[in-house]
Amino acid sequence: MFRSRSGVRGLSQEAPIAEALRQFGRDRAWVNEKHLELCRVGAPTFFEEKRALWMVTELTALGYVAKLDRAGNVVAFLPEDERGPWVAVTAHLDTVLAPRTGDDIRLGPDGRFLGPGVADNGAGLAGLLAIARQHALRGLRDQKLGLILVANVGEEGEGNLSWMRYLCRQSALAEQIEAFLVLDGPGVEHLTTQALGSRRFEVVFSGPGGHSWSDAGNPNAVHAMAKTIADFLDCHGRRAGFLHTRYGRSTANFSLIDGGTSINSIPGVPGRNWICGVRVLRCWMSWRSC
Repeated sequence: MFRSRSGVRGLSQEAPIAEALRQFGRDRAWVNEKHLELCRVGAPTFFEEKRALWMVTELTALGYVAKLDRAGNVVAFLPEDERGPWVAVTAHLDTVLAPRTGDDIRLGPDGRFLGPGVADNGAGLAGLLAIARQHALRGLRDQKLGLILVANVGEEGEGNLSWMRYLCRQSALAEQIEAFLVLDGPGVEHLTTQALGSRRFEVVFSGPGGHSWSDAGNPNAVHAMAKTIADFLDCHGRRAGFLHTRYGRSTANFSLIDGGTSINSIPGVPGRNWICGVRVLRCWMSWRSC
């Protein structure tokens, strides 16, 4: 059931919801403590297991049946919600950067949290725990759908949303999930209610290689890659990575260029170039669209 803005405002004023919102404020110190604690457990993409197990422990302590699925996602529900169908509240576990030590995560003099991943997605995971705590205390009364909590792995970069795709397509839970609410980052200024497509491509350029002097004239894979990127940008007339298409706003980003052997060698295989795509409503090539 979808509600208008006025409908959502009215819902927030209903006694159980209003009390839960007030309790979020009273629980602020607890939420902040958990936020800092979870961020000190490093979780770079593909290495989220320690943080996943930390989340299992925390959710179990709140009364949830919490476990890892075959993909490594944390899945949790209260015993009375075990059978579904559900609304899934999710937040991804992995971060682009991970703290080298726990001291990298700290509280600044102005009260802000500082360190790798405190926003994306430490904030989302802290929000997930805050909701879990309130739901365990109050539950959903007379609702057709139960609540299932998911802390998913493999969202960032080369993870490419793979294990959320698993949850939606291959997991035994998939058919019982009726709707998703995704917590990602600290922003509360807006809600995204339209799908954001994301496509990532690995593009490999190769050539015969050789010495920069004696084999001069051989095709150079790095030159070819650079020209391709420049031609792509010129072709679409984009500035600062933005592109407006008939599908809506899109972004394209070329990143993670690596390869080559030495400064005096013609690179044969420069390696991988991930185009972390276009955010548009429909995806073309490496784009994200909305």
